[in-house]
Amino acid sequence: GRSARADDGSADALAAAVAAARDAWDGVGGRGLDGQAGAAGSATGERVLLALSSELKYLVEIGGEALRGGDLDALCSLCYEVVLARAAGRIRFLQIRYAGILVEVLRRRAEALTLVAPCWRAMVAALRAVALQPVGGFEGVSLTGQFSTTLLSIIKHSRRWFAAGACDEIVDELLGAAERTRQTGDGMEAFLLLGALLPTRGAGAVSSRWDSHVARVLALWRSASAGSQTWDNCAVALLGRIAKASALRVTGGHPHGIAADTWGRCVQLVCNASLSALKLPIGGASGGGGGSRAAPKSAMVLATRGSVQGNAAKVLVYTLGRAG
Repeated sequence: GRSARADDGSADALAAAVAAARDAWDGVGGRGLDGQAGAAGSATGERVLLALSSELKYLVEIGGEALRGGDLDALCSLCYEVVLARAAGRIRFLQIRYAGILVEVLRRRAEALTLVAPCWRAMVAALRAVALQPVGGFEGVSLTGQFSTTLLSIIKHSRRWFAAGACDEIVDELLGAAERTRQTGDGMEAFLLLGALLPTRGAGAVSSRWDSHVARVLALWRSASAGSQTWDNCAVALLGRIAKASALRVTGGHPHGIAADTWGRCVQLVCNASLSALKLPIGGASGGGGGSRAAPKSAMVLATRGSVQGNAAKVLVYTLGRAG
């Protein structure tokens, strides 16, 4: 009836809007923007993209199941290009709008997508260019902070679409960097990036080296934490994601082949971190944070949200009966 025709209309409208936005983006110049005032054609393209962003978001919200997977894939591909472009200044507003659209699609319509996310290194480059650099120019803390937070949300929802081999690449590069610089701010930054990017489902999570990867995480955490709640929370949250995906055997690739004694060492460290984080003062009724080593200010945007105890509960729930 009428609703079916409306849904069909939304699907066609989305296809047309995506095509128009793609043409406008290609006209602006695509990747490598510097955000400065350009030719009249470029400025016109930016205005078209801004105008289309509202329509695209609206169509994604109302389209429901009628929206075609191919159109959603094309929209995601465009959004990734806009969001990950090297840009600044007024282009940042454009990136924030399309980042919001991308998060909406990844959250609402994940099962309809067949895309492969951009290389994880492009996401690291974007984070380092925006979130891990001092705020400069006229962007200000608010604009940069908003974009940084949205970038992290995009990474969270994109990990399942990383290409095959991503897990081993990320561990070798980021965990390797953290191991080499473990007692410095760079080491903590690399470890926080590992926690944000490591996939635990999808093609990118397939690896025959998961036991070795987890053992390396545990060894680094044990030697480098020094009572830092930032290290502890990142490690516990990452191990919780791995434990959950491994126990539930989520659709697609997932961590497997992790030995029981590895989980045993994991549980011991997690329990120690949870107890350390309590740090109850004499005569007090509330706990304080464990440890005094702070993360570098530039990396705090990557810091894991939530408490050590909350993330520890997830590890324990999904390792019961497996840790020997």
